[in-house]
Amino acid sequence: MDRKEITVQSLAGSNLQGKFTGASYNWNTAYVEGTFTGDIEVAYIEVDGAVQPWGGSFNADGTFKYWTKAVKPGSKVTIYGYNKTTQHKELDKYSFTA
Repeated sequence: MDRKEITVQSLAGSNLQGKFTGASYNWNTAYVEGTFTGDIEVAYIEVDGAVQPWGGSFNADGTFKYWTKAVKPGSKVTIYGYNKTTQHKELDKYSFTA
């Protein structure tokens, strides 16, 4: 029996990690603002169960912001963080009440 050594490569994006470390709604600017760690590059949010478009600005310093006027006082907001890989892997979600 012949044996051959092979190298197993990881699939692009399989080692991605990310976490939201805080978020809140800024009533003056209409932005969901917060902090994150890791590989999050894009997000979408749900406001009271209604899905909002993909977007957000995710910065190298670990801050992010996502503009929406859908938030009202008492709204339940959930933000879903993703990476822009071919797998479009969900990395984390974070909920808060505005």
